[in-house]
Amino acid sequence: MPNMDSLPQEVIDQILAAVRDNLGEVATRHSYHGLSHAFQAIAPLATISPTWRRSVERLTFKTVRLYVNDIDFEYLLSRRILGIEHRRQALRELVLRLQLPTHIERRSFAMAAQRVNSGGPGYVYSEPKPSAGYGFPEQVCLDARADEIAFTHAVFKTFSAMAKHSDCEYGLWLLLEKGLHRVQKRRSHPAGVLHFLNLNDATMAVYGDLPLTRGVKRLHAETTSPVNHATPIMLFIHPDTLAQLLKLLPDVKDVTWGIAMPPRQLVAMRAELRDSLVQLLGTLVEDFPDLECLDLRCEDEDPYDHAFKLPNYIEVGSPGDKLSLAVHQLSQLRSLRELKLGTLSLSDQVFSGLPGRVAAWQSLERCTLTLSQTRPSGDWYFSKYPTAALNMGQLQLTNMNYGSMSQHQHDQRHKPHVEAVVHGSVVYDLSVRSDEAEVRDGEKPGHPFRRIPDAVTFTAFVVAAARAVAQMPKIRELNLVWEPRDAPWLEVTYYAPGFIPEPRMPNHPALKDSDRRTNSDLNDMIIDSRLQELNDMPHLGQPRWVFVQCSQQKDKLQLPEGLMDKMREVSRPGVVFGLERQCWAFRKAWPTVLDHTMGESEIFAAEE
Repeated sequence: MPNMDSLPQEVIDQILAAVRDNLGEVATRHSYHGLSHAFQAIAPLATISPTWRRSVERLTFKTVRLYVNDIDFEYLLSRRILGIEHRRQALRELVLRLQLPTHIERRSFAMAAQRVNSGGPGYVYSEPKPSAGYGFPEQVCLDARADEIAFTHAVFKTFSAMAKHSDCEYGLWLLLEKGLHRVQKRRSHPAGVLHFLNLNDATMAVYGDLPLTRGVKRLHAETTSPVNHATPIMLFIHPDTLAQLLKLLPDVKDVTWGIAMPPRQLVAMRAELRDSLVQLLGTLVEDFPDLECLDLRCEDEDPYDHAFKLPNYIEVGSPGDKLSLAVHQLSQLRSLRELKLGTLSLSDQVFSGLPGRVAAWQSLERCTLTLSQTRPSGDWYFSKYPTAALNMGQLQLTNMNYGSMSQHQHDQRHKPHVEAVVHGSVVYDLSVRSDEAEVRDGEKPGHPFRRIPDAVTFTAFVVAAARAVAQMPKIRELNLVWEPRDAPWLEVTYYAPGFIPEPRMPNHPALKDSDRRTNSDLNDMIIDSRLQELNDMPHLGQPRWVFVQCSQQKDKLQLPEGLMDKMREVSRPGVVFGLERQCWAFRKAWPTVLDHTMGESEIFAAEE
């Protein structure tokens, strides 16, 4: 038998790759962790010799997952991973889980208060009278301070360890986790807390400035804790804090980050967060001209009440919406290839910009905008359905606002509500939800009369997008998505000549995760047949705009009159238009395509 240690390095690498791929394929058939099982299988081969160990570690150290809360975290990261050259050079993804403190129960309040007493000035409570049964304000204030102290400790330990080694390139994942220590029958905490995390000033004063860190090419920051009754904490890094961290990662080219907007009754806070988003995008434009990918996920829902009076975020004397103009400027970065935003309230200035200025998107290949029904100027992208029985004035006053859904059904379906919001050093108590509060928040469900695209606002946005596409030489796919409540979803998508879209499982609320898993084999067959249909399309070699409507009924897609003619005037020569309707059948995991992409003349014939 030949000496295994005498094999050439290339042969060893091929053996390990073959073992990994074969075991990973077998394990994937039975679980969702096939690749992890394959790495565990090849790990014992590292004991053959130092040569085999280095080869194994070049595979197994591509992705490293650590808990920042572990006592030996700094030693593991700085000495055992980044401190060993071949492991450091093999690293591609560093996944760090930040476990924030569990909810502090009232019986341990005094002990916990003593532990975090050095965390700086206390939080200011917006309403001095606490809500009965929730333990406000001490509970939420103490939890918020403990979260930010733990977050600051974790960030400083992470950046201090990474800053010592800058001769490698990898992606950094910051995953926030938060859970309850124990769920009691008599709650001592609110049912839903939305907390925007910041770095704790007092803790930062002890540590000093965060060090500059080189080599991090991708930053992915999100919350991993599920939002339910057992873990009702919604944690998001504040935009100002994310901008502060990004300035310490000058080599970043790919950013993924999410945030949730507070309830609409907190008008000033929502406006302040929009301003923070503008500053964040401005930081990306100024400090990261080589940014390649941005995925900004904003969790926000349109009002249930379609007669809800929206605020106007455009300041008097301003040339337009600052957030839309910031997105417009960002999208033209010289290296930006992929842009994903959602769900945001944006205007057509995302594509049109300021009058008189020439826009050019030299590198953009893919753009997906998931848009709110609402506009920053206070109006809507959708208008009244012709058969709506109630007018806007009646919707505010009638007792039939709930339609076929009773008050009890509404409460059971849409709980838990956000009952407290932590922003800056202020805790806002929203735990008392009366009819008046729901009206102020737009959450009182009214008759969904906004079901068709508006002839003015919707047309202006889509035509601006069509005009912008003509200035995008590398664009392959531009996707505009509206996902209104209680109304058909609408997608307006541009495909470059010859581009075949990847079949995807739409994110529809009627489709449960169990449906996706149990119908995986069926989905594969449908995907194959769908790709064949796309390959056989007569217009595949032409630029095309496709309007896709997805609903549970066979709703007729009503586009504004003259929309396609206006789009054709500003589009590239030879553009064609298509229509696709997707209908969700009961317990089906894939939509039924009623109309395939077709020419403009065929659309109206099919709709008549």
